Amino acid sequence: MAVRLLVVFILVSFLGFSQSPLTKRLSVNFKNISVETALDEIQSLGRFYFSYNSKVIPAKNLITYASYNESVKTILENILGKGYAYKHRGKFLIIQKSNPTVYKKKKVVLKGNISSAADSSQISDVTIYEIDKLKTTSSDKNGDFNLTVSSNKEDVSVLISKEKFKDTILSASNFNDSNKIIYLEPETDTAKWKKFLKVDSIPWLKNFYNDKILKTIRNVELSENRNYQFSLIPSVGTNGKLGGKITNKFSFNLIGGYAYGLNGFELGGVFNLLSDTMRGLQIAGFGNVVGGKIKGVQVAGAVNYCHDSVKGVQISGAVNMARGNVNGLQIGGGWNIAPSLNSGGQIGGGFNFCNQINNGFQISGAVNYSKNVKKGFQIAGLLNYTKNLSGFQIAPFNFSDSVINGLPIGVFSYVKSGFHKFEISYSDYQSGGISFRSGLHKFYNVLALDYYHYDADPLASFGYGIGTQMNLNKKLFSNFELSARQIVSLDKFAASFNQLNILAKANVNFGVNFGKHFSILGGPELNFFIFDKTSTISDYDSFSKRRSIYSNRNPSTFLDVRIGYRVALRF
Repeated sequence: MAVRLLVVFILVSFLGFSQSPLTKRLSVNFKNISVETALDEIQSLGRFYFSYNSKVIPAKNLITYASYNESVKTILENILGKGYAYKHRGKFLIIQKSNPTVYKKKKVVLKGNISSAADSSQISDVTIYEIDKLKTTSSDKNGDFNLTVSSNKEDVSVLISKEKFKDTILSASNFNDSNKIIYLEPETDTAKWKKFLKVDSIPWLKNFYNDKILKTIRNVELSENRNYQFSLIPSVGTNGKLGGKITNKFSFNLIGGYAYGLNGFELGGVFNLLSDTMRGLQIAGFGNVVGGKIKGVQVAGAVNYCHDSVKGVQISGAVNMARGNVNGLQIGGGWNIAPSLNSGGQIGGGFNFCNQINNGFQISGAVNYSKNVKKGFQIAGLLNYTKNLSGFQIAPFNFSDSVINGLPIGVFSYVKSGFHKFEISYSDYQSGGISFRSGLHKFYNVLALDYYHYDADPLASFGYGIGTQMNLNKKLFSNFELSARQIVSLDKFAASFNQLNILAKANVNFGVNFGKHFSILGGPELNFFIFDKTSTISDYDSFSKRRSIYSNRNPSTFLDVRIGYRVALRF
């Protein structure tokens, strides 16, 4: 079950709904016409429909009014005055009294049949809902429906919606005939239906949505804000089957909930689903899914998912994922995934991934991956990778194609366009060796193997070092290196491997380039040999011909310092 939940949270995506007619901007010029005529002109210009009871507004009053590029809301307030509330339902803008006359509550039973205006065929799974309380029902396979609503208002408005058909709005007074047939016009512009998520294709959601509820979500185009909601699971709560169309200020979901958006605080025992923008704070025991933008903080025990950009913080015990840019911070116990970090960072226990770091950072317990680091840094417990680096990397292993401005720092760093050379060398310590250098000229790593011509016992060493090279011109260069090697006896390998037999070196080299791929170099080196009293390599003088310039012996260890030289071929 946990795997199924994780897959759903990573794959689910949601898209937004239509703009409210109230925000549309129009220019009008009314001269001594009725309010009713003015509303007709406004709806024609705005390409939406008004719904109102003629007893509620002064429909016959004559007005003169002109405006330029004003919002529909401003125009209505100037024409009708104060005291009106507006609800947006699909293509309808419903006008109601802000404080309507209250009557004794009564039950109203609405019955009818839904048919197609094109061929008179009955339409099943049509959503019929009362616009104030969002109480819903659906037509059956014969197109019949029955909806009981309770109201203390003079009239009740009902909206009838079906995917790929035009919405129809009616008042309860239109249902005096119990056998009323309602004809729906087919919608010629079906492009908008492609915007809606096919949630019925996600098996996990079917645990909370039956087919009728899923079809209701697809049928209804709704945008509304509410102060609070409570739900047990999606569709079982105060917002009912249309909860997925509502933006809430406060949302509490005992197990899980589904809403259109959030402007405040949401708490879910297991999960929270939002199809659009989240503004504020969202907390879930398992996971949060947001289909739009995040402008705030997400906190989840396991998974946070955002289908758009994040301007804020995602904190989870396992995975944070954003499909858009992150301006903020992702903190995940396992993975963090985002296409780009514009200003912010990723902190992950295991793995961080983003295509591009424009100005930010990645810190992980294991691996950081970014195609480009334009300005920022990567710090990892194991490995960093980027194609182009402008910043710095710190990890045991660092990989990049190029370093534009910055530095990789680690046990081993490989820059494709950087510095990587093999070397064969000889020193007066009767040793011959091979080594590999990788990184940048200004800082590189050295991996070395050496063999010592020691008569009593064949010896070898393996070691690591760091270095920097300065190019004097195209032909001449110099470098400085520090390294350390563990010397082991090939005859007594196991025993000597566990002993302290360290040879540390400081080298200054001068070299000449012969072409792009071959050079000769050499110079003095300072050798520090440290071994303990249990060492099987007791006759150090037999393979070190140089005189000691300093030595120090204590009860457990011995230090010997000698000056020598080395020459090498590099390619």
